[in-house]
Amino acid sequence: MDQQTPSKLVDPSGNPIPPRSAALATQPVRIDAGRLDLLDPELPDEGMVRQLEQRALFRERIIQLALRQTAATQYVIHRAEGDEARESVYPMGAAADAMFSFLGLTWASVVESTVDGRPSYRRGEQKWQSEIRSVPVKDGKGNVVGEDRYYWVKSGLWSRDALVALAEGKRLIGVGYSKDEPTTEMNAFENLKSRAVREVLGLKGKDRTWYKVQGLDLSAARVAEFQDRKAGASSDPDQAVIKWGKAKGKKVSELSDDDLRFYTERQEKDCADPEKAKFKPERLLAALKAEAERRAAKPTEDAESAEEFDRTIIALREEMLSQRVDATKLDAYVATLQTLEQARRALEHYRGKRAKKTTSP
Repeated sequence: MDQQTPSKLVDPSGNPIPPRSAALATQPVRIDAGRLDLLDPELPDEGMVRQLEQRALFRERIIQLALRQTAATQYVIHRAEGDEARESVYPMGAAADAMFSFLGLTWASVVESTVDGRPSYRRGEQKWQSEIRSVPVKDGKGNVVGEDRYYWVKSGLWSRDALVALAEGKRLIGVGYSKDEPTTEMNAFENLKSRAVREVLGLKGKDRTWYKVQGLDLSAARVAEFQDRKAGASSDPDQAVIKWGKAKGKKVSELSDDDLRFYTERQEKDCADPEKAKFKPERLLAALKAEAERRAAKPTEDAESAEEFDRTIIALREEMLSQRVDATKLDAYVATLQTLEQARRALEHYRGKRAKKTTSP
C-alpha cells in the first residue's frame, strides 16, 4: 500500500494510527468499548426471535411425537438408594429403536478417512463394530486381583448418508443376562442405543414428571434402585445379591426357578418381621418379584420375536428375489439365519445393495 495513503485505522480516542499499519484494514474501524458484545454483537430483530421460537416449538413437538412411539415398559427408572427424589429415566433399546425409526434414523458402522486434511465419514456395511476389552480389578490396597472383560461396541446414527452421531456402549461379560459373549455383545449394543437416544434427543436429566408433561406416563415403568455394592442390596434383579443359603453369592437373575420361589417366600416372611427391618428385606423382595415378572413375560416376548423373525425372513426373500438371486442360493442362505438380529442384518444388507444400484449413475 502507498505510504502516502491516509490511515483508515483510529485508536479508541479517535487518533489516526501511523500509516505503516494501514495495510491491516480496508475500511474505517472504531472501537466503542461500552457497546462491545463478543457473544452477540447484533441484537436479533422480531423476525429472528419468531424463527427461534418456531424452531424450539418444532423440536419440542418432534420429541413429543417420538416419545409417543414408545411404551412405559420400555423404560427403567434408576433411583438413588433411599432417596425417591433422585431418579434417572433410562429408555431401553426398544424405546430408542422406536424413536429413531420414527425420525428416519438408522444404525450403521462408520468408515473414517481423511479428505483434503479433514476427517470424512461414510456408512459401513456392518451395523456396528465391536471388540472385547479387559480392565484390571484391584482390591482395597491397590493390588490387582483379577480382570473384568467387557464388550465395547461403536456405531453411527445416520439420516440416509448423513452422519448424525457417533455412539459407544459396553457391557461386562458374565453379569446378569450377559453370561456369554454373543449375548453380551447384543446387550452392549442395547446400552449404546439407550445412551445415544438420551444424548441426541436431549433426554438426559429428565424425570418422570417431564415425561408426563410430554404425554408419556411412566408409572408402569420398572424402578430399580442404585445398587448398594457393600450390602448387595438392590431392587434390580441384575444387581441384587443373595447373602445367605445355598444360593449365597448369586444374583437374583441367576437363580433357578425353584430357588426364586424359595427366596421370595422367605423374604415375604422377613418383611413381616419388625426385627429384620434393619436388613431392608423389602429391597431383595422387590428384586425377586421383578425377576419373577420378567420370566413370566419371557414366553410372550419369545413368541413376538418368533413372529417378527418370520416377517423379516419373508421380507428378505422378497428383497432377494427382486434382485434376481438364484432360488437355490436364496434358500441355502436363509437356512443359515438363526436369530432375528441376523435376519435383520441380512435384510438391511440387501436393501442397501438395491439402494446403491438405484442411486448409481
